[in-house]
Parts: sequence; structure tokens; C-alpha cells
Amino acid sequence: LVEEDVVGNVKITEKGLDWFGSARPEPPKTTAALHDMWRGKLLAGERKMFDILIANYPDAISKEDLGEQSGYTFTGGTFGTYLSTLRTNELATVDKKTDMVRAAEALFEMGPALAQR
Repeated sequence: LVEEDVVGNVKITEKGLDWFGSARPEPPKTTAALHDMWRGKLLAGERKMFDILIANYPDAISKEDLGEQSGYTFTGGTFGTYLSTLRTNELATVDKKTDMVRAAEALFEMGPALAQR
């Protein structure tokens, strides 16, 4: 039902989509719909950070500023957990040299590969 490529990305197969039958989910058609889809899957704190990153795109924001704007201490465990969720789901990137965080470019490029995630 799913397959994994050589770098660990997982995607649903056609057989996996067929499993849904007539209830097959439709991929988002617009950038706004894609953002809304992800908002619906995130916890409140993750969603708050996601929205801040989306609002700042294409600019990056420091972890400290992201923490301040979201209401979480950027050195705290909750902040780290929420940021990890965004990174794991490829919704955010972090520059390891500067600790700057940015919304993932893919969130603003609607294409077939992204819609299948």
C-alpha cells in the first residue's frame, strides 16, 4: 500500500489509493488548501509555529524569534518537539550553521509529487 524510496521517503501506491475505494482522498488543489490540510494534522503548538513560518516565507526566522512569537521557550523540550514534527514532515527546514528556520519551499510549489504526500 505504500513504498519507500532509497532515501527513506514514503508514499502511497496506486494500490494504496485504491484501498480507499470511492472515499479516495483528493489532493489539495491550491497552496492555501495544502496549508489548511497540514494545519488540520498538527497539534495547536505545531500549528502556531507552522503559521508563523508560513507568514514569514520566503524569509527565515531565528529559533529564538520563532519561540518568542509562538509562546514557547526556544531551548525548551516542547519547542524542540514541535519543531521536530515540522522538520520530520518536511514542513520546515533549519540551517544548522545559523539556526534559522524557514517554511519548506515545497509548501509553496503545488505539484503532483507534493499532492501525493
